[in-house]
Amino acid sequence: RALAEVKWKITLGDHDHRGNVTALIAHTRRSPRWELHAPYYSFQVAVPGDSGRHADVVVIDSVGLEGDVAEELQMARRFREDYTEEFVGPAAGNAQWSWLE
Repeated sequence: RALAEVKWKITLGDHDHRGNVTALIAHTRRSPRWELHAPYYSFQVAVPGDSGRHADVVVIDSVGLEGDVAEELQMARRFREDYTEEFVGPAAGNAQWSWLE
């Protein structure tokens, strides 16, 4: 396949949280190649040559997970003044931990 046809499964990093996470997620509706439906998600990939088997891929947002750490640790986070509470605050971290469990 040509690179122009490859779908990209996107994960967020600290550099993304310094920008507009909502816009990055919304871009999924505009681009058939860009896949970021949520800050964290999972999908399945078929195992080549083995019909019916698949691998589960879990995409996490480690910056969001940090939202559920002790307050003193949150104060030491890199770029914390640029983060959006909606995606990296305690509620967001707790929601992602619950989803992982």
